[in-house]
Amino acid sequence: MPPPNDKHNDHSIRIALLEKGVEGIEKQLNDMNGHLQKLVWAIIVALVMAAVQFILRGGLK
Repeated sequence: MPPPNDKHNDHSIRIALLEKGVEGIEKQLNDMNGHLQKLVWAIIVALVMAAVQFILRGGLK
């Protein structure tokens, strides 16, 4: 029969692995958020540029 301390160590190892996994997921989500923000800004800039070109070319004549 294993000593009772082994079960505690097993749980500690599992918790440490879960924390490491969660930290990795958190970093990935933060990276994705940064990329999505850049994408949204690029879309907004493209729409504004298209609107300006439309207006400069005479609109709906």
